[in-house]
Amino acid sequence: MDALLSYIERTEAPREDETELFLTHQRPYHAACSSTISRWIESTLTLAGIDTKKFGAHSTRAASSSAAMKAGVPVSDILSAGG
Repeated sequence: MDALLSYIERTEAPREDETELFLTHQRPYHAACSSTISRWIESTLTLAGIDTKKFGAHSTRAASSSAAMKAGVPVSDILSAGG
């Protein structure tokens, strides 16, 4: 949560009237589209040493659901977050 709050605080000035969470990092700043966010995720996976030929950006959804389940999050909460 601290990272998210820090991100929102740091992007306050370039955000202006933009309501989407993720912004591009080059001027002119605007909402990042889904393909841009996917590319960012894949780049992060690569930097983490994960084989992106086997696991792509969409693998994060399954991984986060599995992690939530292992942490004891109720299935109903996991399903509502994913939907």
